[in-house]
Amino acid sequence: MKIRVSRGDKAGRKKRWLIVFILFSLIAAGLAISGKDEKKETSGRDTQGQIFYYKGKKYRKNPDIETILLLGIDAETDSEKPKNPGENGQSDSISLFVLDKETKKGTILLISRDTLVELEIYDIRGEKLTSVPGQIAMQYAYGDGKQKSCMLVKNKVSELLGGIEIDYYASLHLEAISKMTEAIGGVLITVPGDYTQINPKFRKGNQVLLDGGLAEQYVRGRDTGQLDSNIERMERQAQFLEAFIKQGSEKIGSSEDTIVYEQLTSCVTTNLGWSEIQRIKEYEITEEYLALPGNIIEKDGYAQFIPDAEQLQEMIFQLFYIEEPKVNTK
Repeated sequence: MKIRVSRGDKAGRKKRWLIVFILFSLIAAGLAISGKDEKKETSGRDTQGQIFYYKGKKYRKNPDIETILLLGIDAETDSEKPKNPGENGQSDSISLFVLDKETKKGTILLISRDTLVELEIYDIRGEKLTSVPGQIAMQYAYGDGKQKSCMLVKNKVSELLGGIEIDYYASLHLEAISKMTEAIGGVLITVPGDYTQINPKFRKGNQVLLDGGLAEQYVRGRDTGQLDSNIERMERQAQFLEAFIKQGSEKIGSSEDTIVYEQLTSCVTTNLGWSEIQRIKEYEITEEYLALPGNIIEKDGYAQFIPDAEQLQEMIFQLFYIEEPKVNTK
């Protein structure tokens, strides 16, 4: 799957929304934001000039890499209702855009919601109580359902990737899946496996035009009795978004776009501004997804994805570092 957006697109709201729509459909829906630029938060550490050694070679962090964390949240937007810590939904879908500003190419890293991390547990006053092992998807619940929740997951992903800084984040609530699918008149897919336990229509080989409700079932449904059901679901999400991007890019542009845009703003939390979107729209996303390497185990009745430390370290150096050239002393 390649995403291309013409530089000749008009700068109007509808066209800018289409850019965002294509980019952020990787969390199985789409994105619209308020149009107000926000300053990104930085750690204040300058590690670009540091030398790191790996397998006998010298590396330094690639200064041209920037990252965007995309979260699909399994709770409906309800900003008026206060929630206790642990009740703010979970990040069912976690994807990381790894973008190279020099080459204008991007890679997508999929992170299983079941990935085992040390969860930071907070009380109702926002004070940390303790840390416990758990699925990374649960970290979102201990924030505020908005910026703080995004920041908590962002920090966990950074830790998971050896301290790599996450520049931007965006979270999207589940009702946007239906809205975005309806906005393009449905998404046509061919069911690759037998998912009739989710819906009788999802029989292997069937062609199904997904409306809003069916799309939500297709990208979110899974058999929780199967240990690897989330891996299967991630594959369906990837299939859906490829069809979604292709079909959506052909259909978006009607006079109703602005209405849909306004409807979606309540579903999104992000620190991305229009200046970032205007820059990001020129990237070409590679056809193949990357997935965090590791294995699934069962513990206390729940699936846990345990990253493979050696393979993960290899991936980190491939994505975020560049090898220092050997100095010829002759």
